[in-house]
Amino acid sequence: MSVNKFKIVKTSTDKYIDIPVEIKWDFYGRDDSIDKIQEDIIEKVIGKPKDFELARFQNKKYPNNNETSVNYNFYFYSADLNFMNTAIPSYWEANYNSEGFSDKDIYYTTKPFQKSFFKLDFYDTKDGKTQKNYFTVILYANQSLDELKSISTYLPDVNISVPRFKLDFVGQQKEGYFFYWLKSREFLNIDTFYMSAKFFNGSTGNFVKMLNRNQGSNELSGNKYGFNGEKYFYYKVKLDYSDYTYQIFDYVNGSDIRVGYESKPINWYEYVNPS
Repeated sequence: MSVNKFKIVKTSTDKYIDIPVEIKWDFYGRDDSIDKIQEDIIEKVIGKPKDFELARFQNKKYPNNNETSVNYNFYFYSADLNFMNTAIPSYWEANYNSEGFSDKDIYYTTKPFQKSFFKLDFYDTKDGKTQKNYFTVILYANQSLDELKSISTYLPDVNISVPRFKLDFVGQQKEGYFFYWLKSREFLNIDTFYMSAKFFNGSTGNFVKMLNRNQGSNELSGNKYGFNGEKYFYYKVKLDYSDYTYQIFDYVNGSDIRVGYESKPINWYEYVNPS
């Protein structure tokens, strides 16, 4: 009888059969769903997160030169209050003496003078009833520019601080030069502010309000107290988001005139209340 002989060789490679049967587990993806529910609840309670990153704005170069500095001059009323009816511009002087500080107080930086500062507030509107103060810049009195003055007949003249500032991104007077405001316009789309000024006297603890004209000027000579506050208590500040710069304007004869450069500084004058 004849028999066929077959030899079966076992391969070293396992064989698999794919069976297309869908399998689902009840708990699969449940953690992801819980995380999504938590995110939805938090968003409903506190809202979507906002971008509050700040950008640094610097003064835009003036068109006729490469000057980048911002110049502020502050003038205080130096005459007797009885002379306000006939006040003239020379009654406002650029020194701290009218605020009760002697030259020695200033030179030796006494505590009351060290605590004195100018406060620049930036509002969204000039309407005092509805305006909001969005940010503030502080200029310390003992960091203002110096002038040579005599404090003793036996000593040479010394440098005394006067209420003038020449701010720039280089040099010693940097503080107050940059404005810090929201980088994104999504939350608050504001690019125009109105700047007011006050002086805090560290000796008396009082604030002195400032005007952009003195009450002895021709503009206010006939109306020293009943003038339009929206016009004389502010300067206009315009932000440029394309290059993160700002410009400061005065309102003269119906037009915005840029100010702040050395030959046309930003002038502030003490406002004298009616007696």
